[in-house]
Amino acid sequence: TPFVSSLQGAGREADVQRVLVRGSSLASIVALPIVITFLTRGTSFIDLWMGPEYGGLSGQVLSILALSLWTGSSFQVTTATMLGVGRHRGLVPVFVCEAVCNVALCVALIGPMGIVGVAWGTTIPRLVVSLFLGPWYARRTLGIPLRTFWTAAFLLPPLAMVPFALASYFIESLWPASNLVVYFAQ
Repeated sequence: TPFVSSLQGAGREADVQRVLVRGSSLASIVALPIVITFLTRGTSFIDLWMGPEYGGLSGQVLSILALSLWTGSSFQVTTATMLGVGRHRGLVPVFVCEAVCNVALCVALIGPMGIVGVAWGTTIPRLVVSLFLGPWYARRTLGIPLRTFWTAAFLLPPLAMVPFALASYFIESLWPASNLVVYFAQ
């Protein structure tokens, strides 16, 4: 936030754009190994940590929430950038709308889907905000093309993580951990 504020103060708008795009990409790259681990190995971790009776359902919830962790990481960079350039006021309705939709979806989905519905009720609004509203606001306020943002934050980082995802999947499939020490050693 202070860095982009100083860039804007110096009239370096192109650098503000680059920082937002690059920061979103880096945030995505940092979050993705965690997300991939949650998706490929989260259930077995919960099995080993809490017991097999918790792994199935909790693993589903963890996988669903992991999606919002990934996309939300780049949105946090957008939010911090907008704070730095003094354009955060336009995000307030987005936050309010996300919160209202979150509560409404959780209430609507808990009956038919249980705790998995609550996870989707939390994740769906975050995905919409992170994938669409955040990039749209960055385009509107800073002139960053949507394609540029989406490529940097949501296309290239997952492509870079394909080897890690494959390795995680095969380790989980071919060499299941028997305890937490083995799990973390893997």
